[in-house]
Amino acid sequence: GMVVLGLGSGRSGSTTMASLLGTIAGAKSTHENPVRVFWDPHPQQVEFHLRRFRLLTAYFPVVADCSVWWINLMETVTQALPTTKAIGVYRETEACVRSFKGVSVPSYNPWVIPHNGIWHSYFGDPLYPHYELPENARKDPDAARESLMRRYVTDYNSRLKALAERMPERMLLLRTEELSEPSTLRQISQFLGFRIAEAPILRNLGQVEHNSESDFWF
Repeated sequence: GMVVLGLGSGRSGSTTMASLLGTIAGAKSTHENPVRVFWDPHPQQVEFHLRRFRLLTAYFPVVADCSVWWINLMETVTQALPTTKAIGVYRETEACVRSFKGVSVPSYNPWVIPHNGIWHSYFGDPLYPHYELPENARKDPDAARESLMRRYVTDYNSRLKALAERMPERMLLLRTEELSEPSTLRQISQFLGFRIAEAPILRNLGQVEHNSESDFWF
């Protein structure tokens, strides 16, 4: 079977992509399937997912997972599993930042080192890159946090584009804003060689809370 990785910064359509890939006949598609992989991956986390992919591709024609962490493991997975392809989704930066703000708690900031004396730490901190504290972090923590969101989304999207340019036969890059267009859906089907549903699927659209990932775990 084929492994398909869905890459996106978060709040960029990755849940929708998991749903779309799940419409392929016989496919198993998940969203952020445990175990979670840190931004600086632990070898055991990587090996778990490689073993999972190897097992499931013996039974399913397509095994997909859409998660923020694949940006750091694209080359690792493609080397280990040569049939791997990837679909990256990128959203307009300001819209993505507004969406992050809408679903996150102001007292948490995963884009800085934990125990920084300004924001609380929580279990999701290791999933994101950590930047240096902005100069205005203590004076205006909300503005500082928003600037780090913007930096993260910008950096992530730049890396997506660089990967797509370097590996065009492996990776398809799509705009979130065009994800439900029929031409985009046909493009995905052509790229993978498997037919996906041509009816638009939109997940988390306009929702404050994230849909339960457990709908997409296996």
